[in-house]
Parts: sequence; C-alpha cells; structure tokens
Amino acid sequence: MKTEKQKQKILEFFKSNPSLTIDGINKEAGLPIKKLGKILRGISNFSQEDLIKIEPVLIKYGMNGTLINEAKIISIANHKGGVGKTTTTLGFAEVLAIKGYKVLIIDFDPQGNLTQILNKQDEPIMVSNAILSEINIPIIEVQNNIWLSPSDIGLAEIEIELLSQIGSEMRLKAKLKSVSKQFDYILIDCPPSLSTLTVSALNASNTVIIAMQPEASSMKGLNTLIDRIIQVQKLLNSGLKIDGIVFTLVRKVTVHDVIKNEVKLIYGQRIHVFDSEIKLNAEIPKTQISQSLLKNYNKNSDSYIMYENFVNEYLNLI
Repeated sequence: MKTEKQKQKILEFFKSNPSLTIDGINKEAGLPIKKLGKILRGISNFSQEDLIKIEPVLIKYGMNGTLINEAKIISIANHKGGVGKTTTTLGFAEVLAIKGYKVLIIDFDPQGNLTQILNKQDEPIMVSNAILSEINIPIIEVQNNIWLSPSDIGLAEIEIELLSQIGSEMRLKAKLKSVSKQFDYILIDCPPSLSTLTVSALNASNTVIIAMQPEASSMKGLNTLIDRIIQVQKLLNSGLKIDGIVFTLVRKVTVHDVIKNEVKLIYGQRIHVFDSEIKLNAEIPKTQISQSLLKNYNKNSDSYIMYENFVNEYLNLI
C-alpha cells in the first residue's frame, strides 16, 4: 500500500538528514503531538490531511519527489447501453474501497443511474454544474473510502454547449487534476455512446476497461469502440492504455461461449481479456433497487465475490 512506501521514504529522508528531528518536523507541519513518530513506528497511519501538511515541509528541507501520488484514472466504457457498465464501475469501486483504497466515482452518464443507485440524485451540485464553470467538481462521501461525483440529465444539456467551447474535451481532465491527489483511484462511468462526453472521459483517463456483454451486437460494436480509443490516443491522450475487456452479464449459453472465444481469438494478442467474468445474477438488480452496495446488502454476496476476483486479477496486472 502507498502508506508503507510513504513511511519508508520519510524514514530514509531522516536518516540522510540527521540534523532534522521527527518532533521538530511534526511541530512545523502542524501535526498533532508525536503524530509523525507514531506513524513511523507503525502505531498510526497517514491521513491525506497529514500528507498535505508534511510534504511541503520536507521538500523545503531537501526531500525530492512527492509523497502524494495522483490517482489512477480509469474509464469504464462501452458505447452500447445495458451491458453492465455502471454495475461494473460500482462493483470495482466497492472492492477497491474494502481493500483500503480511496476511490472517487465520476457519474459521467446523463442518465445518472449510478447517482440514483447511490441515492444522491438530490444533491445541489452535479458534474454538469462544474464542467462549464469555475465550480469545483462535486465530491460526495458515499461510505468509507468511496466518494461520488453525481450527475443528472443536465449533463446531456451541456454536451451540446461543450461543442462550442474552447478546450471542451480538456475540461473534465482539468477538473480531475485538481482533486486527483486526494484519491488512489478515480473511476469514470462513461455514457453509452461515442459522444464528446466519452471522448472527454477517455482524455482524462490513464486507462480504460471495456465492459462487454458477450452478445453478437456487442461484438459488432467492439471494433468501433477500440478505433475511437485509438483516435483519442493519437490526437489527445498519448498515454491512454486499454487495461482489458471484462465480460459482463454472462450466461451459461452456447452463444456467449462462442462470442467470448471469438473476442479472445481476435483481440487477445494485443488486449488483455480478463479470465474473471461477471455472470448474470439476480442479486445485483435487487441491491440497486434497495440503493445498497453488494456487501451491505448481503455479507456473503456471490456478486461481490465475482467483482473481487476481477479486481484481484486487475491488481495483479498492474
């Protein structure tokens, strides 16, 4: 975890600068009494606020680099609707949060399904309010280690206006840049289209995960989506990578097996196709109706285990 690396970096800095004292730095940074010493002895852990306070002090005394790493930003994309993209974004976030990562979810779909599932549809500020203004992107705490930037139909209305604005496809990226050090991961639930909103999300991201239901109609559109990602790589975001394709809403039927094998055959040499897959499960819509996360709805959730397997495979790749 990042905390251990941060502790080690500070310890090494003190060893190479014996004239500095832990308590002296603690006081100058304005941390609670003895807090830094407790952290370095493993009795306590850094909060984001601790790092924000102590980093400029250590840099002033000669520490190189930064303690506060920026979040990895991942778009969950598919321009076809109803493929489990929103569910995958939420399941991904839940597992990461339980593992101790701080996760911000961006609902970038004008339908606002993610916002409704998390019961945040009545928030006074939405993503649409921030994109075309100086307002900071809204960040609402959902539960431990999970935050949400909520959306509603207003996002569809500003999409038209975005087309006439300078730097339209850079605006989400700029908004996330200002908050990325607060989180370990930022997940963007993209709209089911290849619109300006989707391009903006891809431009703001480090990587993209394609959520794909193994149906013939999804197969036809997969190449179009990959082509759009390649265009973004060439023209806007050269660092954008595809982390992989994850199969969602999978049923034990022959057509799904055929499509999965075809995707692996055609794309598997250049794009990771996850072995872990998200099977069609009646539990997921029940949790969404109850506006609950999987573990809160059922501590022995089979759906959570599927997402846990997927996230474990993902973390082993990076």
